[in-house]
Amino acid sequence: DGGNAESYLADSFLNSLEGALAGPSPAGVPAPLSEDGAPLSLRDARLLALAVCRSPAACRDRALARLVDVLSAAFAGGNRDALAADAQTSGLAARAIVTCVCLVDLVRGDEGLESKL
Repeated sequence: DGGNAESYLADSFLNSLEGALAGPSPAGVPAPLSEDGAPLSLRDARLLALAVCRSPAACRDRALARLVDVLSAAFAGGNRDALAADAQTSGLAARAIVTCVCLVDLVRGDEGLESKL
């Protein structure tokens, strides 16, 4: 919606995260891993943070709100039990929560920190 590369990157990341947290992978299809074998690598998280922080203010707010919505939906109702049963998905959720907290600090935090990115 933002019409720039950063917004596209953030939207793509959020679409992938939403799909991964929506439920277990179809039988026989392994969940994608990053190059270091982690469900969400530090490199992926940094790339998302840079993309969001370099986006226009409205796009930053939208991306952050969507990330919170994706995480909230993942832990809503019966999803919580399914999430806890799958180590790969629960690891992804944990890393996504940490990423979300960092993004809140960057987007809502000190202007000086944002300008350094």
